[in-house]
Amino acid sequence: MADVEFKTEHRISEIMKSLGMRSDDVRQVYYAFDKLVILKKHMPESYRAKNYVTFSIGKEEYMERMTWINDFMRSHGMTENVFRDVTDFETSCEDYDYYNEYKTPTQYRQEETQRNS
Repeated sequence: MADVEFKTEHRISEIMKSLGMRSDDVRQVYYAFDKLVILKKHMPESYRAKNYVTFSIGKEEYMERMTWINDFMRSHGMTENVFRDVTDFETSCEDYDYYNEYKTPTQYRQEETQRNS
């Protein structure tokens, strides 16, 4: 039987645990991510196109939310920004996926290697 990897928690969950964030703080971060669901990468192409238009129209609001997450996480001890470029839809989608989607341990390692190279 092949080795099966089970999904892990969101990367952001592991980071929040390591920072010792209170449950209320964790809830706030998840709520902020929920408001950015249009950044979800793994959707049918027709949805992604609509999400791009939605992002473009409401860019200020989405940028505000991503900036809030960055500032909030930094204020709790995270040393890098969650969202590297809040003005760019594709980069923001990559970051949303990197931090907020469920991944296996192997996927984590592969993504970290790719992202840090």
